[in-house]
Amino acid sequence: MPNRKLTHNEIEVANQLVVEVRRRLKELSANDATLKWAMRRYVYLRLLQDERGTATDRKLLKAKLKIRQHGKCTICHEDLPEKGAELDRLEAMKGYTESNTRVLCHRCHVAIQERRRYT
Repeated sequence: MPNRKLTHNEIEVANQLVVEVRRRLKELSANDATLKWAMRRYVYLRLLQDERGTATDRKLLKAKLKIRQHGKCTICHEDLPEKGAELDRLEAMKGYTESNTRVLCHRCHVAIQERRRYT
């Protein structure tokens, strides 16, 4: 399923939100550049975690899925490498869950991303 795209009006609303967040960061940091950077980074990381979960969450999920997949890539069925295997969400909006994620070798993951036109 393709990722949902924003309409023109939704993009305008989202842009207004970005402008408001930037304004609030400037205001709350009282023009302290290092505080503003730290606050912006904190907000960025929390929003990223809202979509992807934490690195620890993904690491645990990958380990669990590798066991369930018997250490094989679900596309080419070759052995997954000790390091470098990649999580693939079947539907990005559903997040990194057991039922929506599989582990692929790098080669197959790149091919899937190209087919989906994500690269």
